[in-house]
Amino acid sequence: MSFSYSSLQVTFSNPAEVAKTRMQLQGELTKGGGKKVYANVLDCFAKTWRHEGIKGVQRGLPPAVCNTLHLKASY
Repeated sequence: MSFSYSSLQVTFSNPAEVAKTRMQLQGELTKGGGKKVYANVLDCFAKTWRHEGIKGVQRGLPPAVCNTLHLKASY
């Protein structure tokens, strides 16, 4: 039962993780002279949704769910 709740939590929190990672990588690119792609986190989410759809917003979900399974199975 706890695995299903944890999987649901990961599914809902994953878009925030994707946006956070993209914003962090954007910071690294601008140090090298690149231009900013995202103005803020909401802009990052909107552009990702517009250009990549649900696959872009939920990128990395299977490994996150597998990690949750591993953690819950060990308790």
